[in-house]
Amino acid sequence: MAMLDVSGQPTGTGARFEFFSNIARYVIHDYGIRDRRWFIAYDSDTDLPDLDRDCVVFVYGDERSLLPWRYRQAGLILKCMGHEPYRTECTRLDLAHALDRVRIARNRALNARLKLRLGRTAYADLVGRTLPFPLGYARQPELPLKPFATRRYVLWFSGSSRNTAASRSAVRSRMINEPKFAARRRMAAAVDRVRAVHPDWPIDLALLPSYAATRVAPPGYADALMDTKIALVPRGTTPETHRFFEAMRAGCVVVGEPLPDFWFYRSAPSIRLRNWAALPAIVEGLMARPERLQALHEASRRWWAMVCSPAALAGTVAGILRGTETVAAVEARA
Repeated sequence: MAMLDVSGQPTGTGARFEFFSNIARYVIHDYGIRDRRWFIAYDSDTDLPDLDRDCVVFVYGDERSLLPWRYRQAGLILKCMGHEPYRTECTRLDLAHALDRVRIARNRALNARLKLRLGRTAYADLVGRTLPFPLGYARQPELPLKPFATRRYVLWFSGSSRNTAASRSAVRSRMINEPKFAARRRMAAAVDRVRAVHPDWPIDLALLPSYAATRVAPPGYADALMDTKIALVPRGTTPETHRFFEAMRAGCVVVGEPLPDFWFYRSAPSIRLRNWAALPAIVEGLMARPERLQALHEASRRWWAMVCSPAALAGTVAGILRGTETVAAVEARA
């Protein structure tokens, strides 16, 4: 838990927490709301003393999607991955899906205990001030937009295959890793099928052994994303990932998996697969229709600018802080 530095104008350097601090800076500079204190927390497990209704708290890393009950004194809580554990995938008969269902069931049980602890009135009040919020980009500098027609890669992905590098004997780690690993394994197999039929297409797929490895990988992620036409966005430990927003920001055509029914995803012009086996047919269809690719590229950029960029989100947050908008009204957006 930390207080955000919201001094100065919005930046584009890709500094840590820049996405969230820029939202606050736009609220201050564009909407003149200067009487708030801004905080950021990984999850809801850390107490923050002296919270009051003039505080805004971003919660960015709670993969359990639990109620942020410790921050119930804050005026507004902007919570990535929501405050109710959710499922997005259709039922499948495999280990990865079964383990993901166990994860969701465990988290729903934890949330039920929190609801009982809060009581009905306090729970309703907390939910009324807690808005599901985009993850945004993570340490990605703002780059000039590269013309879509000149981009090098037809398909591109760089990321970890697992969250943690687990030995064969580390059963718990392997169980936690399995849903993410299975999704990325299926994605890699689909990419191999595309390569086999179209060996002349520029395709780059780099699977690193763990999430930690992605943080020390050579620079160039943002540049490669800006040089990509179709960005692959497989799920991680949960269905949501920074990569979705980073690819939209770069104007890529995003192909990924089902996402939760949050207000900001409803209008996102992404292609969502129920099974990665459909990838070769989808990519071939897109490449056969360059006008469709171009339209999706423009739609990605438009969605980012109007819905999930820091400037756009500042307008949403400012409306709630001013009282001209409510959390419930934002959540109901089509």
